[in-house]
Amino acid sequence: PASALQRIQRAALRRKSALPAAQDEQESLRDQEALRETRWSATSVLRFSRSPFAAWLDAALTASSGTDRQRLEALRDPPDGFSLLLARKGDAWERQVSKELFRGKDVVDLSGGTLRATGTTETLEALHTNTDIIYQAPLTSDRFVGAPDFLVREGSQWSIYDAKLSRSATPAHVAQLCCYAELLEELDVDVSPFATLVLG
Repeated sequence: PASALQRIQRAALRRKSALPAAQDEQESLRDQEALRETRWSATSVLRFSRSPFAAWLDAALTASSGTDRQRLEALRDPPDGFSLLLARKGDAWERQVSKELFRGKDVVDLSGGTLRATGTTETLEALHTNTDIIYQAPLTSDRFVGAPDFLVREGSQWSIYDAKLSRSATPAHVAQLCCYAELLEELDVDVSPFATLVLG
């Protein structure tokens, strides 16, 4: 994940410097500094494995505002019907996995929030309770942000579970789990050496 992060950052800075609006040196320096300060989501690593340009565009959008943001938004392809269908099926699969995992368990549901600093505080508070599962726990560090689908207590450790509609695991899925593990380790959470992909 760390090397993927560096590759995204280098690609973002190269692409940004090639845009017409970045010709002004002062603006270019400001944009580069904003990109360096960007926190990368675990999903960005997954997206980078499929399309470095898409990962750059997400990073540039995060660091931009005003007319720059509007110009970058115009570069996005509109969502196609197949992608929307996959997203709906993925959500349905996650709900099904939740139903099975939550049966008879004490669950803290942190879904519906945003990846913000206070969200990490809520996650840390939940981790120090007697709950069995934390759902959609927001996590933030100096480098990454993310929300693993499920944090499951296994003895004294917490194990990461992620629901994927895919029929088989991919290197990108594993990289995403590694990002979540790094996030938890940076927050001094005792993380299980094993993670689980619940495949559809």
